Amino acid sequence: MLPKQKDEIRIFTPSPILGYGYDADEFAYGVVECGADAIIVDAGSTDLGPFNLGAGTTLYGYDSYVRGLTLILDACFHLKVKVYISSAGGGGSNQHVDDLKSIVSEIATQRNWTFEVASIKAEISRETIHRKLREGLVHPFRPVHALTHELVDDTMKIVAQMGAEPFLEAIQSYHDPDVIVAGRAYDPTPFAAFCLSRGVDLGVAWHAGKISGVRRLVCGTQRPIHARHGAESELRSHSCQPNATLYTPLGRCTHILREDSAQPAPGTGGLYYIWKGRDTNSSMMVKRPESVVPHLFPRPFIKSNSKASRC
Repeated sequence: MLPKQKDEIRIFTPSPILGYGYDADEFAYGVVECGADAIIVDAGSTDLGPFNLGAGTTLYGYDSYVRGLTLILDACFHLKVKVYISSAGGGGSNQHVDDLKSIVSEIATQRNWTFEVASIKAEISRETIHRKLREGLVHPFRPVHALTHELVDDTMKIVAQMGAEPFLEAIQSYHDPDVIVAGRAYDPTPFAAFCLSRGVDLGVAWHAGKISGVRRLVCGTQRPIHARHGAESELRSHSCQPNATLYTPLGRCTHILREDSAQPAPGTGGLYYIWKGRDTNSSMMVKRPESVVPHLFPRPFIKSNSKASRC
């Protein structure tokens, strides 16, 4: 069963990408003073191309991940704040998930902390893709060339960009784990999944996820100094208020439309419809009709690869 719903939840995002670094004082402000319920951070990017995914290397070095995770896990253990990490290691491969989960375990062992950790893997086998190609179920998502059997055979690793469903499955199956380390995911996914698991409206959850997941463009907490990296969002069942000094209505619109200027915008698990809000506190609203679910690959190919452990 899903966690008990709350009247209000707060999500803190300390950094654009795990390993990038963040200000410790700002972190304390966002987590302690603002009372965060979850710390959610993306760990990947396609900006540098597919090298990290194919080679199995990480976007940042080991020490950067240890520094970034130590404070986050400290808050998880002592303040009972949930921690979700998506697109582990940069490319989000199975190896990246295992490597990041090992760092979590290492930090926990050194400090005598214990966590329930769930991992979600996103790699898809070549056999699965070949079968889908033969069945005519693979189509270009954006204006790119068609996928061929030869390209599949020549590819080192293939990951699927997961939506909220695998996260929700892990939350329910493993009784709301303390930490979730996931493979390749759509940037807003972990934010939306946490919101949905706490009873937030579908459109509001994805609206919050879109703003939080791409808020690297303009961000900052309400704290007047060192407000460069972290961002916090306050959510209720039918509303979202990003607490950021630079989040003007135009800024929120810019975030929502980033990479999704076409309407309706295709996304993981459905189509995203965007409307103007009635006031400056919700300048954009996102609606995802559940009746429209154009999966490139059926959800079980990802969902079945989640597991939990204690560290």
